[in-house]
Amino acid sequence: MRVSTIIVTRNRGQELKHVLGSLSSQSIKLDELIVIDNNSSDDTKIIVKNFSKNVSFPVKYFLEKTKGYPIVYNRGIKESSCDWVAFIDDDCIASPNWFSSIKKSIKKYPNSASILGKSGTFFKKNPSSLVTLIFDEFWKKSNINKNNKVLDLEVLDNKNIAYNKLFLTKNKTFFSEEIVKYYNGACEDSDLGMKIQKAGGKAYFCEEMYVEHKDPTDFIWYYKKLIFSSKSHFLYEKRWDEFRKKQKFSSNLKIKLFLKDFFNRENLSFSQKINIYFHVFVTIIISKLSKIFL
Repeated sequence: MRVSTIIVTRNRGQELKHVLGSLSSQSIKLDELIVIDNNSSDDTKIIVKNFSKNVSFPVKYFLEKTKGYPIVYNRGIKESSCDWVAFIDDDCIASPNWFSSIKKSIKKYPNSASILGKSGTFFKKNPSSLVTLIFDEFWKKSNINKNNKVLDLEVLDNKNIAYNKLFLTKNKTFFSEEIVKYYNGACEDSDLGMKIQKAGGKAYFCEEMYVEHKDPTDFIWYYKKLIFSSKSHFLYEKRWDEFRKKQKFSSNLKIKLFLKDFFNRENLSFSQKINIYFHVFVTIIISKLSKIFL
């Protein structure tokens, strides 16, 4: 089964170099790489052109002038020539076995609609990056069972994911471009997850399909991103409220127990734990308040 690897990018030339470097160092060669440039004003096109000269797999560059997450992701799917498409963010670094793990997971779950990968943080000792990682991991682990089946497909995450293009095409479940007028179409991956779930599609988690994401490195950046995501997620919830009421989405995972395991794993100092506890608490308060005031 061939897989198209897709990066969507805008004005992140240096980050793009890093992710391209990680893709050129995979344990097995990519089938094809597609880069969708969302009208960058930096040297993105030159970076992709130079990269294509030094690898042995096809590299395709496309300029998409219309802004919006759903639009650029759909463009990537449209330009792909394979039966599966794998998205990786332009500010991620893929582990050496990332692509081979996708191939193995597709072989294991050939009829699945999606394979969700594991995302760590690139800045492993940075407090705001660790808080970002905590909520990302907690959200996903709360909705993945012991057999690696994803129970609630709203956790599908475009920074590290593979979609079955045949399933998307057959069920006409692509990214919703009409939502681009709301916060640039953010939460497009959760929205697509609900479309897949409604169509009866299944998704599975692959821990070996690992990337490191360049999360916020200061709390001003972190809280700006939190407020933006809270606003966009609130609108997503409104769109899918009736459908989700009919589903059974529940989890026994508790944040306190999760934090205990997380702190033990990361081997953090007492002062680091206190700092992170504080920002976890503030994040929960902001998230709850957003549901009231947005």
